[in-house]
Amino acid sequence: LKMMFYCGVMGINGSLIGAFGPSMDGFQRATGLGLGVLGASVLQNRVAKLSGAVLWGFYADWLQRTAGQGVAVWLQPHALLSASLLLTGIACAVVGCTTNGFALQAGMAVAGFCYGVTDSAMQLLVLWTWQHDARRTRLYIALINALFTVGAFISPMLVAASVHYVHGSVWPAFVVIALLALLEAAIMPLLSSPRVPCELKLRAADYDTVAQDEEIFPIADSQPPAPPTPSNPKDSSHGLRDSAVMLSMCTLCFFANGCEHTVATWLSPYGTAECALSEELMAIMTSNFWTTMSVGRLAWASFSGLVPSAWPALFLNTFVCIGSSAMLLSRQEGMLWSGAVGIGVGVSFTFPAAITLPPELGIVMTPRMLMVLQLVASFGEMFCPFLMGVGFASRRYFLFGGMLCAWQIFALLMLTVGWVLSSHKIQGLASAWSYKVLAVELKAVNGS
Repeated sequence: LKMMFYCGVMGINGSLIGAFGPSMDGFQRATGLGLGVLGASVLQNRVAKLSGAVLWGFYADWLQRTAGQGVAVWLQPHALLSASLLLTGIACAVVGCTTNGFALQAGMAVAGFCYGVTDSAMQLLVLWTWQHDARRTRLYIALINALFTVGAFISPMLVAASVHYVHGSVWPAFVVIALLALLEAAIMPLLSSPRVPCELKLRAADYDTVAQDEEIFPIADSQPPAPPTPSNPKDSSHGLRDSAVMLSMCTLCFFANGCEHTVATWLSPYGTAECALSEELMAIMTSNFWTTMSVGRLAWASFSGLVPSAWPALFLNTFVCIGSSAMLLSRQEGMLWSGAVGIGVGVSFTFPAAITLPPELGIVMTPRMLMVLQLVASFGEMFCPFLMGVGFASRRYFLFGGMLCAWQIFALLMLTVGWVLSSHKIQGLASAWSYKVLAVELKAVNGS
């Protein structure tokens, strides 16, 4: 039951994000704001989402410290989620019904802040609830992200129906999302909040895909590894590997989420302005983009427990994104459809796969590490659509496909660096180099 409502929260978040892009022209008609100002409103929405994620991160740290001290928690996670969903419902109603530009911008900012809180909360609450079952954790993280895309797939169809039947207005779609958010806000406090662990004991040995010859140091069972010594030279190579993997995952999530939200926000204006396609057709195309993302994430939720490693999936996604972004350089309707659907497939399960890859390599994902990964991904959601909006404000629509392609090529390079540095051969070379350096230092000490 609890997981069902967690999925519902993610579905509301996805519905809100999926509705923004196809509603841009409707917002412009209702408020008189230009695309440049609306692009800045999208940026404000993403900045607010980033702020919400930071707030949840500090709140989660406070929860763990309080639990460790044995003090009663006066603000339970589900109570905070209920308040965020209540504000989400109010903000959605304002965004859909207002004709005032300032009210629209304020509503989008509030909705973004609440989205940041609830999105970060869902990921961590799943880890807290099922922290001792690695397969179930991987499955449920994939599932809640899949429900996000299901919501984002449905809302553009609601927007298209609103535009068609209500004379170009988009308010019915946002009223539906607001009512769902208020319903979740009323039910969430009735569910018991998960037990807050004093320390997130994610054991690397719980993951069946951990490399057999890695030296694992579970945080709950042993002391941190000692500094490199001649008898233990692999530690420095592990530090290099861990840093490289986390950097590559952060870069990949930054551009994957950035491309996802850039396409969701600006695909419809690009099609109407550059390709002379109808607003309703572009709303349906945006819905199909989210459809392919939903299918991809549901497929990953079904088969993620069977694959030996997430590396091939991440490389495949990135290659698909590069090819599909190149298709968007064409103004033909068929190429635009193919590119949008291809990017939907390419970014579909990059983020949930990136979350589970570090534990696969024996890297323990602490709440702070997860928060950093989410913050980087959120910053990509904020920065990439804003940068595209700046180009659209100056009528440089040709940047749509070119910038998406360039971002994914850079992500591929960083992903390759992380994969190479995490390979056993490179680790062996780093270990041998560390051993030689330490041997020279010991020889110098003995000589003196």
